Amino acid sequence: MPLPPRQAVELIQQRLDELDQLTGTGGDFKDWRERTEATLRNALPATHTALSKFSVMRWSPVMYTFGDNSRSMAASFNSGKSSASALLKAVIFELELEPDADRSSTSVLLDVAEVRKIEALIAAFHRADEEGELDPLDKESRAEAAAEVDVLEAQLRSPRPKRAIVKPALRSLAGILQVGLGSAAGAGIVLIVQEAAKVIH
Repeated sequence: MPLPPRQAVELIQQRLDELDQLTGTGGDFKDWRERTEATLRNALPATHTALSKFSVMRWSPVMYTFGDNSRSMAASFNSGKSSASALLKAVIFELELEPDADRSSTSVLLDVAEVRKIEALIAAFHRADEEGELDPLDKESRAEAAAEVDVLEAQLRSPRPKRAIVKPALRSLAGILQVGLGSAAGAGIVLIVQEAAKVIH
């Protein structure tokens, strides 16, 4: 069973702080990577995409050439460091959307204002897709994002749109877009999804 969200956020933030201090793929890096994988395994469900994305993250060049490879090694490490930072920050954002255990219960169904928020989000997603703002997403991430939007659309077609289904779809969509787009041109849709996720508790 995953850790409580608040504890998970604290541990992942520690891994982020440690990542800032790393300068290469030496012994400290190997220890950090093991700790981070263990943290994510204990913080997230076993099927969460962040686990597989972190495990295959590349930190060194695909190929080496004769002579000095220090420049390409540094570039690859910094690229991996940036990707890992974005992924861990997205996971923290997703976990922070989880309600505290002592939070008072809310309605099982979405209210009218929340339905309107989801409708606006879906329209913005499709508009961003048509205008090419989602092009920086890789094939897998784009398919994941589209699947989460399908879930949201199915709930809006239902006479009883359920909060328990909409909330995780929104959190997942926010994480996928934040990791895949970041500060790219499509970051506007990231903010829209994040705001909707904050509204629907």
